[in-house]
Amino acid sequence: MWRIGVGLGTASVGALVWLPLRVAWVLVGAWVVTATVVGPLVLRPRTRQPWHTIALGMGCFAAANLWDLLLDPYERGGIALVVSSVLYLVGYLVLGVACTRLVRTRLPAGDPEGRIDGWLVTVAIATVLVDAALAPGGGDGTVLFAHLTYVAVPLLTAAVMASAIRVLFTGAHRNVAAWLLVGAAASGLAANAVYVLGHDTSTPLTTAAWLLAYVLVAVASLHPSMRELSRPAEPSEVTSLPFGRLVVIGLALTAVPATMLRAPGPAATRVPAIAALLCVVLVLWRMTRLLRERESAAALLRHRALHDALTGLPNRASITERLEGAVERAVTTGNPLVVLFLDLDGFKAVNDTLGHGAGDQLLAEVADRLRRNVRVHDVVGRLAGDEFVVVCEPAPADASDLAQGLLDAVAAPFELELGDAIIGVSIGLATAHAGDTPDSLLRRADEAMYRAKHAGKGRIAICTHTAVAGV
Repeated sequence: MWRIGVGLGTASVGALVWLPLRVAWVLVGAWVVTATVVGPLVLRPRTRQPWHTIALGMGCFAAANLWDLLLDPYERGGIALVVSSVLYLVGYLVLGVACTRLVRTRLPAGDPEGRIDGWLVTVAIATVLVDAALAPGGGDGTVLFAHLTYVAVPLLTAAVMASAIRVLFTGAHRNVAAWLLVGAAASGLAANAVYVLGHDTSTPLTTAAWLLAYVLVAVASLHPSMRELSRPAEPSEVTSLPFGRLVVIGLALTAVPATMLRAPGPAATRVPAIAALLCVVLVLWRMTRLLRERESAAALLRHRALHDALTGLPNRASITERLEGAVERAVTTGNPLVVLFLDLDGFKAVNDTLGHGAGDQLLAEVADRLRRNVRVHDVVGRLAGDEFVVVCEPAPADASDLAQGLLDAVAAPFELELGDAIIGVSIGLATAHAGDTPDSLLRRADEAMYRAKHAGKGRIAICTHTAVAGV
C-alpha cells in the first residue's frame, strides 16, 4: 500500500511544477493528511493514537497552506498573518507530542533518561538556530522578536527533532518508519534554519526541504514498519546509553560552546551562555540518574543472585550464607539453631495432571503459606524444585510444634487456576552442634526429611547429632 501512496504523492509533487506554488502546496498537504489518516486505518497498528496525532499536526500545516492560498496573509498582515502563524506553530507542537507518544508507546514504563537527552538536543538545536538568526547578516532582530513565529519556530523545530530522535533510542534504530520520521524532522529543521536567517521562505531550498519533510511523513504512515513502531519494545531492544545516543549527546554538547566562540555581540552571546548553563544542569541531572540506574541494576543483580525468581524466597546460596553466621553464633552463644527441611508430597502429580504452569503457581502459594506460618525472624528459603528450608534462630521452645503448623498449612487444599490441588509435605529437623557447617546441617536435616518420607509421607522426623527420630 505504501508504494501506491508514494505514487500518488509523486503525482501531487508534480503539481509543484505545473500549478501556482500555493495551489500545489494545498494539494500536497491534502495528500499527506490523507496518507496519515488512511495508513493507520489500513495497517491497523496496535496503538493508533500517535499516528492520529501526526495526522492532526499535518492537518494544521494543510490548513495553514489553504489559509495562505485564500487570504495571502503575508501581503495583508494583521490577523490573517497571526492565524497563519498560529496554525504552523500548533502543527509543530502537535508533531512533537506525536513523537513523544510514540516514545511512551514503545516504553510504557517511562523514559526519564531519554527525556533528559531530548532536552539536551532541543537546547543545542534551538541555541544554534536562534544564535544564527541574531548574528550579523542574519535575520532582522527587530522582526525576529516582533513576530511570535520567528521566536517560537526554532524552539518547536528543535523539540520535534529531539522527540523524533528519541524514537530511535527506544529500540527502533532498525525501523524504517522511525528513520522516515527522523528524516522528516531533519528536513523541516533545514527549512526552518533558512527561515530564521531571514531569507524568503519560497526559495528552491526551503521548498525542496519542506516537500521532502511532507513526503517522508506520508511514507512513514503508509510503510508496514509503522506497525512495529506502535508496539511496546522488548527490554532486550533498549539500552541505556547506546553508541548512537552518545554521539548525538556529544554533538549537542559541542554545538552550544561552538556558538559562544563566535561571539557576534552581547545580545547574541547571552543566548548560548544561558544554553550552556542549561546544558550543565541537564548533564549533571543525567549523570545522577545514570549513577542511580547503575546502583539499582547492581542491587537487582545482587537480589536475583540470592533469591529464587519464582517465589522470591532466599535461594540455596543465600541460605548457605545465612547459616554460616548462624551456626557460629549458635555455638558461641549457646542459643540453639534449628533447620527444617521440607519436601512436598504429591507435587509431581500436580505437574503431570495440571501442567507446569499450575505447578509454578502451587510452589508460589506454598512459599506464601510457609512465610505466614513461621515466626517473624525465621527465614524461609527455596533450595530447588519442591524443596524448602526454614532457619529458626534462635530455635523455638518446641520446634516440632512449628513443624506441625507448617505441615497442617501445606495440607490444606490449594485453589489453582486450572483446578484444586491437595498435597502434603515431609519435614526433617536438625539442630546445630559444634563442628557443624551449613552443608552438614542441611545434609542432616535432609536425611531426616527422607526418613519422614519413607515412613509414610506427611510426617516429621527429628535428627539429633547421632540419630534420627520420628514424630
